[in-house]
Amino acid sequence: MRMRWFSVMIVALLFFASSADGQPAQVTPEEPMKLMYVFDPLCGWCYGFSNVITAFTDAHPEMEVEVIAGGMVLGDRVGPLADIAPYLRGAYKNVENRTGIVFGEAYLQELFGEAAMTMDSAPPSRALVAYRSIVRDERAVLRFASAIQKAIYFDGVAPRDVHAWIQLATEFGIDARAFDAAYNDPATEKAMLSGFGKSDALGVTGFPTVLVAHNDQLYAIARGYADAAALERALVEVKAQ
Repeated sequence: MRMRWFSVMIVALLFFASSADGQPAQVTPEEPMKLMYVFDPLCGWCYGFSNVITAFTDAHPEMEVEVIAGGMVLGDRVGPLADIAPYLRGAYKNVENRTGIVFGEAYLQELFGEAAMTMDSAPPSRALVAYRSIVRDERAVLRFASAIQKAIYFDGVAPRDVHAWIQLATEFGIDARAFDAAYNDPATEKAMLSGFGKSDALGVTGFPTVLVAHNDQLYAIARGYADAAALERALVEVKAQ
């Protein structure tokens, strides 16, 4: 009797493991999780976060990645570094102490000197979009974003120095003329503005912000700077949802 019950169970399991036409049931694969990194090239905390987010995405090759430049300094916020230098002269040390990143001497000389460079998020954000249009590899775009921030905050490159962004692209293996053409393409400006709009649509109010899309839901795993351990803990919580 016990053996008969066991046989019935085996038959039932085999039945439910097959589709109605007798073929093995198809299991719909779970969609990969997607990470959206919303930052701004002129965000000092994003500069401090750049090594963390790069290492985190490297540790999770299973996740899709999207880099979004959010547009922190636009419109009437655009102006000389001197306008915010008094605040930044103290704030940059907080970033260094918290994140371990280093602000370069070239940038600090500008910050503590005339601070004349124009702070404008659009040109480096446009450079990022131009790079994406050529490379079409979002993890490479993330590394280019980090390089843009290093150029500004370590090497002292002015955000509006388009020639510097062309030079940076060549260091990433992009032909200078191809990058210049992509940068000046009206479609690049349109895509850049779309990114600014997407940041707003996602409800981002500060940078950096890291969002994860999972099971048709969107979760914030970082709003502001977070270390690698905090990101991992937050991701574990998301996966449990």
